[in-house]
Amino acid sequence: MEGDHSYVDAPVSVASTTGQRDSGNRNCRYRSQSVLFPWSSAVVRPGLREELLQGCMAPHSTEVHKNPQRLHVGLPGKIGKRYSPILLATVSVERQTNMNTKEIREQKSGLKLTERRRDIIVGLLLGDGHLETQNGGRTYRLKVEHGALQRDYVEWLFNELREWIPATEPYMKLRANGVVNYGFTTYSHGALRFYGQQFYEGKKKVIPALIERMLTPLGLAIWFMDDGSRKSAKHKTYIIHSLGYTKPDLLRIQNILQEKFGLKVALHQQKGQYWRLYIPSESARKFEQLTGKYVKPIASMDHKLVTNA
Repeated sequence: MEGDHSYVDAPVSVASTTGQRDSGNRNCRYRSQSVLFPWSSAVVRPGLREELLQGCMAPHSTEVHKNPQRLHVGLPGKIGKRYSPILLATVSVERQTNMNTKEIREQKSGLKLTERRRDIIVGLLLGDGHLETQNGGRTYRLKVEHGALQRDYVEWLFNELREWIPATEPYMKLRANGVVNYGFTTYSHGALRFYGQQFYEGKKKVIPALIERMLTPLGLAIWFMDDGSRKSAKHKTYIIHSLGYTKPDLLRIQNILQEKFGLKVALHQQKGQYWRLYIPSESARKFEQLTGKYVKPIASMDHKLVTNA
């Protein structure tokens, strides 16, 4: 990591769940799954990852270090009627805010969704972003997470939505398998309820009925940065890997991209059941003109476009 290379050396609190709760039981089958660190001011202390990811942890062991930051533990969600036999906890180091409940409430009351932020949210929800609700749909929060190679993209998104995010910086998540992700979660807010109603049927993400009105070149660029690519280094064609949507949803998007943006788009079937959007070479230049000014300034996304549109 870049920046200040002071090591994270913080109190560690590890929790265990269900079944064999004997702290001396070395046959415990639970493991810590991931560790989160803020990226701009800390480097993982040597040995901390191994300590956290060792084969079995005492249910409520605590290791106290000299830095006042705290490691927080989040227990996993249930799978069916049982806890997952693999996931124990997500252990995170996060900067603590000094805001009390009243201050948070005042901060949230002043939040506004500008037109640009609405465009970004639409693009994220078409792509890899997702909404979460903890109160039956009254309010929602947006969660964004990407791999280490897209760190600058996460930073850009974080800055665009900064007022909507309670954290002072994105988090870094180090998974048990060594994979590193970066991300953030916004405040839960009633203004996001509209998007929860539009983009979800139950827990399944769908293309909104109002997508023609909602989608802009910026939203399209965000969707492409999330899920798009060139077909290959040799081709001047683009693909949006829209595998989670139904064919009727994508036929509607295909028509909108043609009518609203002048893009010729085809649907390609993958593995006999999934569909993705294919932008042929004859529309490639137009697509680059629509999205290039958003994509090209982000170094990790620059390679996705053929030309310097």
